[in-house]
Amino acid sequence: MGAIFGHSGTSADILEEMSGALSHRGAHASLQRCRNFALGQRRPAFKNVPLSTSGGLTVLFDGDLFNKGALLKLLEMSGHSAASDDDASVIGALYRAFGRNFPKYIEGNFALAIVEDETVYLARDPFGVRPLYYFPDGDTFYFSSEMKAIIPHLEKFAIDDESLAERFVFRDHIIGDSTYILGIKHVPAGGYILRARDAKVETGSFGRGEYPDLASSDLTSLLRETVERNVAYYMSSGAKVGVLLSGGFDSSALVSIARALDAALRTFTISDDPSFPDIIAARDVARHFNTRHEEIIDSGGASLPDLVEGIGAYEDLFVRYTIFHLTRAMAGKVELGMSGTGADLLGMPPLARDTNYNSMLDR
Repeated sequence: MGAIFGHSGTSADILEEMSGALSHRGAHASLQRCRNFALGQRRPAFKNVPLSTSGGLTVLFDGDLFNKGALLKLLEMSGHSAASDDDASVIGALYRAFGRNFPKYIEGNFALAIVEDETVYLARDPFGVRPLYYFPDGDTFYFSSEMKAIIPHLEKFAIDDESLAERFVFRDHIIGDSTYILGIKHVPAGGYILRARDAKVETGSFGRGEYPDLASSDLTSLLRETVERNVAYYMSSGAKVGVLLSGGFDSSALVSIARALDAALRTFTISDDPSFPDIIAARDVARHFNTRHEEIIDSGGASLPDLVEGIGAYEDLFVRYTIFHLTRAMAGKVELGMSGTGADLLGMPPLARDTNYNSMLDR
């Protein structure tokens, strides 16, 4: 986890305040004032890479490039090259080579910003893993990984009642880019926004890269290779890695791969009941792979400070309070936690899986 942020103008005080509001997202801060923008990012200790400015582009990157080698080859084939192999340099070179749709070539999760003179480009990965928000108001422009870095600088603060109602009904936004703060928008997953010199904002989708037509057996191999590559990426990051283990299909698969790379792998499980089926399943998986397992039993709900913190981060408290509490308990024991989302659906009976999938399509 890291953070990127910035604002139109060159106020060092505002930039410092934004950085302070995001200090929990990374121990190291890099701040830079350009001619028209003040920019910054925060990174964890194990991934402390400064801002990258080259050829008139300033690149801020919060994320992971799983296919960096392939991206460097793609640049070479297109007659371009990166100044170095650090993430930001590769991002800048891709932007120069392929324009605003370049993120379609990236395999990984990311939120990024590219600033050139008075132009700002923001983009997020197709699954929206990394958050990114912005506030456009004429000559005033803010962007940040969390709304809490933007809110104190708004001239007028107001709740977007319609957006908030949608949030409570659907638990997420189905259409649009609104948040429950009027004027603050989120960059759509798999999309970009381009703020031009005239302060006009253009939004778009960068699409996806080309995928080969593979047989089911080849797809199975590709899935295995991709998951193993991504797990190995994090295990070799230099961070102390742990796994959030529920005992389900996805987290158990992560443990099976990570344990082969770390004999002292730590796993963590949370529940409000020590006899709950998930915690028993997680216990069995941890015993099978001989991990250093820890169970956190939480019998209480979210406190008021937790709720305020969650709202400021614009997270879905209905789903993620347990993750928030679990990762807080992991802090100081590991630096990076891996978890899976959604793969349990692969293990559902075919009929139930089809029914659920079709209902999501209809919605």
